Amino acid sequence: MLLSSFNFSFESLIPVMVLIGIASIIPIVLLGFRRPLVPIFIGELLVGIILGLHPEVREFFWTPITQSLYTISLAMLLFLSGFDTDFTVFSKKPGEFPILKWALRGLGIVYLLSFVMAFCFKKYIEDGMFWQGVVLMMLLLASTFESYINPIIHSRTEIGLRITRLSGTYATLAEFLSIIGLSVYMMIFQKNHRLWVVGIILAVLLLVFLILKRINRSMFDGIRGGYLQIGLRLSLFVFLLLVILSEYAGIEIIFGAFMFGMVIKYAQVSHREIAKIESFGAGFFIPLFFLLLGLQVPLVQVFSSWQGVYLTGIILLVILVVKLPLLYLAKWYSLSTTVIAYLLSTSTLIVSLALQHFDVFTHPFSEALVVASAITCIVPVILFYHNHSFGKKRELNQISTNTN
Repeated sequence: MLLSSFNFSFESLIPVMVLIGIASIIPIVLLGFRRPLVPIFIGELLVGIILGLHPEVREFFWTPITQSLYTISLAMLLFLSGFDTDFTVFSKKPGEFPILKWALRGLGIVYLLSFVMAFCFKKYIEDGMFWQGVVLMMLLLASTFESYINPIIHSRTEIGLRITRLSGTYATLAEFLSIIGLSVYMMIFQKNHRLWVVGIILAVLLLVFLILKRINRSMFDGIRGGYLQIGLRLSLFVFLLLVILSEYAGIEIIFGAFMFGMVIKYAQVSHREIAKIESFGAGFFIPLFFLLLGLQVPLVQVFSSWQGVYLTGIILLVILVVKLPLLYLAKWYSLSTTVIAYLLSTSTLIVSLALQHFDVFTHPFSEALVVASAITCIVPVILFYHNHSFGKKRELNQISTNTN
């Protein structure tokens, strides 16, 4: 047979096949309940964590192929996250609530608190890397997993609702700054960075934007659908190009994907075209991402010692403390809505996984960071999922149109 002439082991696809099968079963099981106990994303993450409890099972699934799929899936998730950016907050109309101003104000205070609280963990920073550790902890404490939180919020509340826009804008800014911060850190402290490639990435993004704004879109009528799917092909080409360039530049690979999503959104590309990529990602890449993400949570290693439990608890406490300024939402919303929005802002996981590759913190502390971050991604979302009053215009006061 022709296939037998290729030097390729189809056995290497077995873990991928099993993961796709698991990803197909999870929504069927959850939707079998009258009301699903948890969102499907949470179900996939939890199943991944359970699979990772046994070292041999984790080794079976964590292969070079699945690691590559995990990287591409993460980039796809960040691309869609960038596309979720609400650029309307930059053009405030007279009398409209200043979404951007309040989000920036809250984020600025959170970053200040994060910088101060980062000093609490100085004993867990490796020798000679004190300031690197402080900066990285600041980025982690202030970050929010927007790629994970925004789709869940949008699925259960009206997109134009003020609390939805405010939470989404804050999360987008927090994730954007964490990506930029990690990329800048890598360019400063890593030896394999290539600054000129970053310039190429920015040039590609600018070129894509100019083409999308000036192109005669009627050119694609008749060929954008059907077998050709020219829009999908070009989008995936640019997406992969930016991911590869980001890797070659020595910065976070998600930088190019996230910025590409923002450019696509700002250029006002038809959501019908993006829906094709969303369906492609949601049907294959994103379920695999959350399953593989769960595999990396070292639950057994951390909870097998009191030190791990202690570190996890302290990290969770500090994450909750630095986000306390976001409780200012109580000025306009009920206690239930305020607390849920506050807890959702604590969700972070991508940065804690990235920190493991920098060798700045002690190994037990790095593992505790991942477990604590996983908890922030699970508990708040479950509470939000079972809260029926979130965002249903439960404002306590009407804000003045001349709010400062």
